[in-house]
Amino acid sequence: MKNMEIDVKNIRLVILLVIFIIMCVLFAHSYGSAYSLKTEDAEVVYDTEESSAMESSSGNGSYSNHTEESFADNGTYSKHAKESSAGYDSNSNHTEESFAEDGSYADHTEAEKDEDIVLYAKFSGGVKPYEYKYYERLPGEKWKAICEYTDEQNISVKFPSEYDRVRYRIEARDASGKILHKDVSVISKTMREFSDCGTCLNYSFRYVGTPVTVYAKFRGGKTPYRYQYYYKSGNGQWSAAGGVTDSGYKVIDLSSEGEYTIRVTATDADGTKITKDMNVKCSYYMPVRNICQYSEPSLPTGCEVTALASYLGYYGFDVSKNVIADKYLPKGKLFNSNGKMYGPDPLTIFVGSPESVNSFGCYGKCIEITANRYLQSVNSHQKAKDISGKEFSELLSYIMRGKPVIVWTTMGLSQTVLTSSWQTTYGKTITWKGNEHCVVLAGYNPDRKVVYVADPMKDTASLTEYSYDLFRQRYDEQGKNAVIIE
Repeated sequence: MKNMEIDVKNIRLVILLVIFIIMCVLFAHSYGSAYSLKTEDAEVVYDTEESSAMESSSGNGSYSNHTEESFADNGTYSKHAKESSAGYDSNSNHTEESFAEDGSYADHTEAEKDEDIVLYAKFSGGVKPYEYKYYERLPGEKWKAICEYTDEQNISVKFPSEYDRVRYRIEARDASGKILHKDVSVISKTMREFSDCGTCLNYSFRYVGTPVTVYAKFRGGKTPYRYQYYYKSGNGQWSAAGGVTDSGYKVIDLSSEGEYTIRVTATDADGTKITKDMNVKCSYYMPVRNICQYSEPSLPTGCEVTALASYLGYYGFDVSKNVIADKYLPKGKLFNSNGKMYGPDPLTIFVGSPESVNSFGCYGKCIEITANRYLQSVNSHQKAKDISGKEFSELLSYIMRGKPVIVWTTMGLSQTVLTSSWQTTYGKTITWKGNEHCVVLAGYNPDRKVVYVADPMKDTASLTEYSYDLFRQRYDEQGKNAVIIE
């Protein structure tokens, strides 16, 4: 009986112990990871006990049943979100992506002349459907649309034969009006080949004793390039102008009169060689072609505009003496008022008409005005400049740099005489210097003491020689009038 009482007591103790253990486990669980859910505003709050074990940041193997995750948004949303500006309800699980360029490209980055190139438009996000527009930009020009907006995601264009590089623009517009674009460049395959791309001389004419400058311009192949420069006179032997160099710039002295050939040999890093030959004339005078003022239609007093036509021809402008006289030369007449003669100032206005034998002429500023009127009409970047007042020795510095000069002298270098007089409307007295004549100074030979001029009075295309000293004297007598074009 006593033993039974002991067993019952033991059983009770075991039951109490089990109940105690169960209560401890439940208490520990509820205390360590309590949570609350507020469904009214869809907010979820977690409150984790500080004593909860975290996984070691050093990765030493310690762990916990409550491993901490990085704090991050994982799709939180509100049931009462406002509509987005694009017109979509942000309560949706499908959020609109940003409109973006996504790898648009041309199927060629290098092309043969006139080869077809396909432009591919690749964009994503935004509001569909998309529209596409394609553009082309040639070197030195602005963007030009190839087509209007289209739904075509690719378009074929032809690489222009006359250019080495072209840029294309692939543009997309989504349904909301947003516009994005991608620019791509396509180059000619010849640009990859080792080739000359504009090697040149600074002048095709040089005055005797002045150097010529060579600019070597090559592309493609494998850099760096090495250069060797040569020169020869006429059919003579080649002479090296220094040794092999990596400089694309070379100054070569030409000491005597004659026709020279300048050679540049360029070698790329692979050993490929290219040779470019250029010609330069070394002379005491420039090849200015003379024009006769008496050739039909004749301009008997039009030496100034005839000299200008000859001068412009040297720079490649094709304009006749008569067109200059009719369209660009400012002209004015003499008139008598109360027994007194009045007229224009020949510094700025031609007195009379070049077509009349009873006219006078004009001076430097008037020809500057005339030349610039013409140059502006043909959209030239060059400008005429009145350099009147310079000593004759200063004019020779232009000659030595390969620049002719329009100068005033006398007919056949005859003596200057004073003739008619008149007043301008603003009171200036003009006394005309008779035998006035205008020519183009094209050269000078210091050894022979002569100048070379294009003389409008001469019925020849060749230059005329005059005494240096007498020519300079007549230049001074006529007021040191001179004009150049820069």
